[in-house]
Amino acid sequence: MTVEEQLEDDKSPSPAWLVLAVIIVIVILIIFWFAVTNLIYKTEQQGQFGDMFGAANTLFSGLAFAGIIYTILLQRTELKLQRKELSDTREELTLSRKAHQISSKIMAKQLMIEEVRYRDLMHPYFIADERTDTFPESLIKSRTHFKIKNVGRSVTSLIIRFESVVPSDSKEEIISPPLKEPVVYEKLFDSNESTEIVIEHSPETDAIIFVSLTFHSLDGKSWESKSQLYFEKGEFSHFLYLLPHELDILGNPIMEEEFFVDENDEELD
Repeated sequence: MTVEEQLEDDKSPSPAWLVLAVIIVIVILIIFWFAVTNLIYKTEQQGQFGDMFGAANTLFSGLAFAGIIYTILLQRTELKLQRKELSDTREELTLSRKAHQISSKIMAKQLMIEEVRYRDLMHPYFIADERTDTFPESLIKSRTHFKIKNVGRSVTSLIIRFESVVPSDSKEEIISPPLKEPVVYEKLFDSNESTEIVIEHSPETDAIIFVSLTFHSLDGKSWESKSQLYFEKGEFSHFLYLLPHELDILGNPIMEEEFFVDENDEELD
């Protein structure tokens, strides 16, 4: 129910009774005045009769009290309507907030869909392909040959950096990377194309080698993927390619816009 409908239902107290009371008082005063001036000729008697109008003071006091009661009723009605309007406003704000949350969720899902479409159209996907056997060169060093293959979209300026080696049994100990110089592929690195990588590592150990793959997509944007090579007992196990994040012109990661929605909020019916 709107405030206007509430106003129609909760009408203010009618002032008709107050107006009627004033008219009656005026009529009575006129009658008394006419009776005194025309029916009572002696001054002494008129004074005595005038003393009788002390009751009029009481009457006016009563009318004033009635006016106060009327004012209180008016204020009560106005306060009731104000509370109703505030309640309606709170309900509208609640509906607006829930609608905004639903809109944010829909927008976030649309952005996710567009992101997936973009990555499918513009991004590569690297896998470890055609791995050769590990050749031990000594008791403390082994050499592994394998290829990194692009099974996604074509890219340019591919740079592969081996950043560090972390033994699986110790997350704190970091060993120098197996290759100090990055592998640079400046030409177009096409789909289904691969490049051979040779790395040195400790034999008979479990380790994770962190690999950075930096490249340019065909739309000119720069990307970097922090991927991982896994070794078990000195043997190459698998290559984990992580989704890349965009870089600015200085090579710093660009923070992506996120939409935060309170999962505890109730949905609209």
